[in-house]
Amino acid sequence: MGTGYAVRRRLGRGGSHGGDSDGGWLGRGVGTPAGWGGLGGWNHRGVSRADTVRFRHNQAILVAAIVATIGALPVASARWWLLWVLLVPLAVVVWAWRAGTDADARELRLRALAGQRRVPWNRVAELAGDRKGRAVARLDDGEVVVLPAVRATELPRLIAVTGQELPDAEADR
Repeated sequence: MGTGYAVRRRLGRGGSHGGDSDGGWLGRGVGTPAGWGGLGGWNHRGVSRADTVRFRHNQAILVAAIVATIGALPVASARWWLLWVLLVPLAVVVWAWRAGTDADARELRLRALAGQRRVPWNRVAELAGDRKGRAVARLDDGEVVVLPAVRATELPRLIAVTGQELPDAEADR
């Protein structure tokens, strides 16, 4: 997959990630409202993002796009047909705010300007860095997916959210 180190993940394909033994999700039984923990009150485990790791691009891009939007306002307000000039910096603002990778124990979410792709961990066969220092994932069908905003040096942090251990480099030799 390129230079750097590769991490092969061996996830149990028979089990699931998360859930509880009675069929409900995160302590919710069948027929109870989302997030309601029963007599004890609200179940915050169902809405918490503490177990999600978010990777985003440098926020200087967002600041530069906001400055560009402000700078384009006089041009766009000069004539009505120049309003399209605002679309480019506004698209960069939305992309800088939204694009990146979210990871939790169940899946990877690869977010772009106008969409997202969810990849369950059981489809990820290998994680590695490419020649440009980006993190990439090889899926079980051989497809290689670039993980937006994740550098190869951040792979241990990405894997830690799954609860998996990094394989020992000395044991592989």
